[in-house]
Amino acid sequence: MNDYYHELKITTEYTELHKKIIDVKLSPLLPQELLLLVEEFTEAMNKKLNLAVEILNEYIKQLPNDYGRQEIIGENSIIFIKIKIKYHQELVNLELIANKIVQYIRNYWLVEKINTR
Repeated sequence: MNDYYHELKITTEYTELHKKIIDVKLSPLLPQELLLLVEEFTEAMNKKLNLAVEILNEYIKQLPNDYGRQEIIGENSIIFIKIKIKYHQELVNLELIANKIVQYIRNYWLVEKINTR
């Protein structure tokens, strides 16, 4: 029996967003620096998913031997809280990378100068 799960169900919304980002990356009009930022963002997205799988696999090994039913079930369960804490400690913040992308675009198209006229 396999003790590890290598799949994590992800939402349709996530999948569609990922496809849109890939489409942006494939544009020949994308400046190199912006392409690097978008690649950094997609890499962070992938790391986020892999991290979730790693953490879940780590705790799956302990179930059900180390935790009783009440400790496992629900968002307020001990194991769920431990998983959330570990996930957020190791998570790459996608918002920081997204902000770099937005700032690059604003600078590239001189948005501030356009808005002041």
